[in-house]
Amino acid sequence: MQTEGGSHPVTAGAERQTEPAPVAEHSAGSEHLPPPSIWPLVTAAGIAMGGMGLVTVGPVSFLGLLIMVIGIVNWIQELRHEPQHH
Repeated sequence: MQTEGGSHPVTAGAERQTEPAPVAEHSAGSEHLPPPSIWPLVTAAGIAMGGMGLVTVGPVSFLGLLIMVIGIVNWIQELRHEPQHH
């Protein structure tokens, strides 16, 4: 690195200014979000219970993994049966 008449370093290409990337414009109703669901919370509770079972007793881990699988399966089923928006 070079310095110009002081202690401020000058790097190659520093004189170029970059412009921010253009933001794509969307119409007001073009974005689709899935409806609220309880299944992510059920899945998270199962993961937490499975982890808690690792430091306590085995049946708690098994129950937590079962709850996690139930949550994941139902979450996927809910998303698969959601009406498609085009």
